[in-house]
Amino acid sequence: MTEVFANGGAWEYRQSDLERLERLRPIDDDFMRVIYRDNAPLAEETLRIVTGIEGLQVVSIETQRDLKRLVGARSVELDVMAIDSAGRWHDIEVQRGGSARPKRARYHSAAMDVEALGAAQKPEGLPEQWVIFIMERDPFGEGKGLYHFERTDQTSHRSLEDGTHVLYANGAYRGDDELGELMHDYCESNPDDMRNPLMAERVRYFKRTPKGVTHMCEIFDEIRQEGEKRGFERGKKHGIEQGIEQGIEQGIEQGIEQGIEQGEERALLASARRVMEQLSFSAQQALDFLGVGEPQRSRLLAIL
Repeated sequence: MTEVFANGGAWEYRQSDLERLERLRPIDDDFMRVIYRDNAPLAEETLRIVTGIEGLQVVSIETQRDLKRLVGARSVELDVMAIDSAGRWHDIEVQRGGSARPKRARYHSAAMDVEALGAAQKPEGLPEQWVIFIMERDPFGEGKGLYHFERTDQTSHRSLEDGTHVLYANGAYRGDDELGELMHDYCESNPDDMRNPLMAERVRYFKRTPKGVTHMCEIFDEIRQEGEKRGFERGKKHGIEQGIEQGIEQGIEQGIEQGIEQGEERALLASARRVMEQLSFSAQQALDFLGVGEPQRSRLLAIL
């Protein structure tokens, strides 16, 4: 990355980080969250193209928003959560590879409803919501750029109009329209080859400017540190579990060994007493007769 300089000299970064940064695309979830963070114009542009809602204005945007209102339930972390001026809630998710997972969309939708509705509010107060998955490949194999699902009657196809929408955008779509250009950019790593000006500008900032590159390298460090921490915790837990297992095994082995030793000693004691009684031998003579050596000999003499 020869374009990045500081104090007259090249910035010093891990070469692996720079190479990784060059490969990143908006379809990669960590990078996607970064380029949308605090960027309402890009979110508005994306939502306008995908939903078809003209004049959409984002008034609130969060990345990695964690929905945890239901205590004890599985939490949901949204890639990008945006609310527009009409009160509509939008969840933008990216998914590399794989196929559509409808129940994931269902859970996101349900979690957003729980998050949106206060304890004193009635269900009629639920906002319209759009759950949007941008997929790297065509999720249904029909060649469409967009798959739009709503709850509808299976016979008349009449919409229930409950305000819920689930959209799957096909990242492999390359139609001659704004959606085709946006999907191209989502799967492109070079900002100079991107077609949407807002997307290209944002990606260029994080890949071609000192401040943006520094920010990304700091994120890589945080990811590494978090990974090391989780690895340490897992290793620590595994070590404790392994130690417990080994302790149990060793305890069982030691118990068996001690039991055998104690059983042998009791048998020798009984034999020694019979020899002493029947042959009128002393304890020493009885143990000699039985061929008992140390360390058992001293313990048995003390008992006899």
